[in-house]
Amino acid sequence: MALQSFVLLIAVTRICGTEIAGTYSVAFAVAQVLWTIGVFEATTFFTTDAANRFSAEQYLAFKICSCSLMLICGLAYVLFRSLPPYSAHLTIALCCFKLVDAFNEYFFALFQKNGKLDVAGFSVFCQAVLSTAVLIVSLVLGRDVLLAVVLATAGKIIFNSAYNLMMTRRYVSLGLPDFFLEDLSGIFWGLLPLFLAAFCSNYIANITKFAIEQSSVASLQAVYNILFMPSFAINLLVLFFLRPSLTVLAEYWRAPALSKFRHRIVKLLAGVLVVSIFVIFVAGIVGIPLLEIVFGVDLEGQTPCLLVLLVGSGLASASLVFYNVFIVMRRQIVVLAVYCFVALICFPISKVMVDAWGLMGAAYSYVAVYGIMFSIFAASYCILMHSVLAHRSGE
Repeated sequence: MALQSFVLLIAVTRICGTEIAGTYSVAFAVAQVLWTIGVFEATTFFTTDAANRFSAEQYLAFKICSCSLMLICGLAYVLFRSLPPYSAHLTIALCCFKLVDAFNEYFFALFQKNGKLDVAGFSVFCQAVLSTAVLIVSLVLGRDVLLAVVLATAGKIIFNSAYNLMMTRRYVSLGLPDFFLEDLSGIFWGLLPLFLAAFCSNYIANITKFAIEQSSVASLQAVYNILFMPSFAINLLVLFFLRPSLTVLAEYWRAPALSKFRHRIVKLLAGVLVVSIFVIFVAGIVGIPLLEIVFGVDLEGQTPCLLVLLVGSGLASASLVFYNVFIVMRRQIVVLAVYCFVALICFPISKVMVDAWGLMGAAYSYVAVYGIMFSIFAASYCILMHSVLAHRSGE
C-alpha cells in the first residue's frame, strides 16, 4: 500500500507529464486526508475489542456511516474550493478510490480479530496490485488519469466484494449492519480522540502541498512531490527499530523501570539521528540523479530542497517516537493537544514561506512545522517525566 502511491506518481508523471501529475498529487493528498474520516481509526479499536463491547454488525454500521461522511466531505471540499471541473472530478474519483480502501479496513479488522490475519493481508495485497495494474494499463492506453482512476476503483470494488463475501461466509458469522443509535454513539466517542489525532497528523503531513497549490509555484507541485518521495525512507527505516521497541517500553513503564525506559527512548532518538544522517548523505550524492532516472523529470539545482526535506523527515520521525512514547504512557490527551495545536499553525507558516521562497519555502516550512512539533513533544516529555520521578521519590 505504501509502495502504491510511489508507483502511481511515477506512472502519472512519465505518461501524462508534470502538469497533470501536479493536479493528481494535490487530489491524491486531499483523498488521503479524507481517507482518515472513512477509517476513523476504527480498525485497531475493533481488532482489540477483546471484550466484544460492540458487535461486528455495529462496527459495520459505523463503518458505513464513516465512509458516507468521507464522501460527503469530499463533495463539500470540491464545492467549497470551487475547483476547475477536471480537478474537481479527479478529486472525487480519488476520494472514491481511497474510500474503497477505508471500507475494506473493516474486513481487515474482522478477519484479524477472528484469527485470519493472512486472509486480511492477502486481500490488501491483491487489491493493491490489481488496482495499480489497472490504473497503469489504462493510463498507457488512454492517457486519461480520471478514466484510469475510475476503472481502477471499479476493479477494487469488484475484487473486494467477491473476496470479502467469500471469506466472510467461510470463516465468520456476520449479520446485517446494526444501526442502533446508542451503540453507534458509544463507538463514535470511543474513537473520537484517536481520529482527531490521526486527521491532524495527515493534514500536517500534506499541508505544504496545499500551500503550493495556492501559490505562484503551483506548476511545480509535481517536482515537489518527487523531491518529497525520499523522505519516506527515513520514516520506514525508523519503523524497523521503533515498532519492536514498543512492547519493551510498555514493560519498562509498567514495571516500573524508569531508568531503562528513559535510556531506551534516548537510544530510539539516537537511531533516528543516525538513520537521518545516513539517508541525507546518500541523497546528497545520488538522490537527484536517481530521481531524474526514475521519474524522467529535470531536477537540476534541487539538491538543497531535497536535503532540507530530509531534515524535516528526520524531525517527523523523532516526533513519531514521542507519539508512541505518550501512547505507552497512556497520555493520549497530550498527543491530541500537540497535533491540534500544530495543525492550527502549520498552514499560515507554510503559506508565508512558500509565497516568500517557493519550493525552498515549502521545504523550510516542513522543517519548521515538525521542528515545532518535536520541541513541544520533547518539552512535554521532560515535564511529565520530572513529575513522575518527583512523585515516585515522594512515595
